[in-house]
Amino acid sequence: MPTLTLRDIASSIDGEAKGNVDFTISHLSEAQRCNNDQICFIKDESFISKLSEDAGAVILSPEIAKKVKIKNQIIVDDPYLGYAKASKLFFELSQSYEKTEPEIGENFISGENVSIGHNCEIGKNVKIHDNVSIYPNTKIGDDAEIHSGSVIGSDGFGFAKDKNLDKWIKIYQLGSTIIGNDVEIGANCTIDRGAIGNTHLANGVKLDNQIHIAHNVIIGKNTAIAAQTAIAGSTKIGNNCQIAGHVSIVGHIEICDDVVILAKSFVTKSLSKAAIYSGILKVQEHTKTLKLIAKLNRWK
Repeated sequence: MPTLTLRDIASSIDGEAKGNVDFTISHLSEAQRCNNDQICFIKDESFISKLSEDAGAVILSPEIAKKVKIKNQIIVDDPYLGYAKASKLFFELSQSYEKTEPEIGENFISGENVSIGHNCEIGKNVKIHDNVSIYPNTKIGDDAEIHSGSVIGSDGFGFAKDKNLDKWIKIYQLGSTIIGNDVEIGANCTIDRGAIGNTHLANGVKLDNQIHIAHNVIIGKNTAIAAQTAIAGSTKIGNNCQIAGHVSIVGHIEICDDVVILAKSFVTKSLSKAAIYSGILKVQEHTKTLKLIAKLNRWK
């Protein structure tokens, strides 16, 4: 497998390599899952507690470098920008990997103008309707159905601002998209591949039309989501949830099992209690929203 050295990466992202500069690195990883042949980044101090003790190397700022025990380091002024630049290196490295034809299971039904990229795996009894695009390295389980116009595995939305150049630097998406068994995806949905890890829809997930799922999102089994809902990156949604139409969910939060979110709600924080939630300004238990509405009605 092709690799890069710590020196190679540091030179390309305008950083200073410390430790074993000839240390070989195979992948860019998340801080909490970084192995001894991988490199990750620490954006700020909140990432320190998440850092795997097995991490091979770390991209970080001079201030945080003093607080981290990992010896192989690349020191940069802006770790997030450094991560963006490093992502391009590892994306280019991935292009040298072997590309194989899609593996497609029995009883596959395909509409017209369906595009399936290399290294894809599609299970048995899968039905894909017209004009669906499935990007490389996507895995789709048995008995899945994808309706017309949906795009599975496209790049997630990730950019870092380079203040010196006054431009946005693309963060290349290195993960994959995994769709479980018995999943149904409505028309014109977009499901982005993971930035580093994977975007994952578990068995039995049901999506209505025009839903956007950003990179690294995880949706638990048998969760159903209605039309025009958008879920931002790295959010985790539990099993058996019901999310109504036009709900907005911010990134990097967790929603526990058996949650119900009513239409047009705006979810800005993690939900750790199974309940019915609603709220346009902020999400809260529905009973609290009803009390607030009652107070407002008394003011008329």
